Amino acid sequence: MNLSDRVGLRFMKNLVATPAGRAHLLALVADSEANDEGRIFTALAKVENDPFLRNVAARHAADEARHAALLEGRIVANGAGRPQIPAHLDLLAQLDDALDGLMRRPIASREDVMRAYLLLQVLEERAVSQLPLFIAAFADVDPETSAVFQQLLTDERRHLGYCHAIALHDETLTRYRQVEARVFGKGTMTNLTYVIEQGMIDGAGWKLLATVGPHVAGSRP
Repeated sequence: MNLSDRVGLRFMKNLVATPAGRAHLLALVADSEANDEGRIFTALAKVENDPFLRNVAARHAADEARHAALLEGRIVANGAGRPQIPAHLDLLAQLDDALDGLMRRPIASREDVMRAYLLLQVLEERAVSQLPLFIAAFADVDPETSAVFQQLLTDERRHLGYCHAIALHDETLTRYRQVEARVFGKGTMTNLTYVIEQGMIDGAGWKLLATVGPHVAGSRP
């Protein structure tokens, strides 16, 4: 585990030590599973003369909807209520803006399909890299939620296979990865500041990281 992952896991463990922190983290992930990706899947399912693409998109969409439902169930079980995540913590909206509204555009050509699945690939790569931290963070305080995240990880690895089968465009993929890494790094620091302000975690070290992090945060390896 690299330094960034160790810091991330320590942060998550601090956050999930309280019901409010668990609810916040679960709601963040639940919202990410039920966002503008749904519009992409709806458009992909309508692509004519490509049964394989329609089937893959339908299964991918069903998985994401199931994930959101599982996470919402864990929020209910947690017992601290369902928090509403502030708009400024919506990383996918920020990523969409950074890519000039890619998620909001119509999908009318094969090139549109490629771009959509390249973006999905970048999102799935992030999920596969981060979900082991969620599994470890919840393992002691909420094993059932940890098991849900393990289900998500299994599915997201399969989703990467879908992306690899559909989209091949190295230059565009590299650019999407770079943009996503910048948005994720900035958003992580924004979320850290938010949870400190809300009293979900405490400590001078986290406050220092929230202050200096935006100036030193790098892209994914």
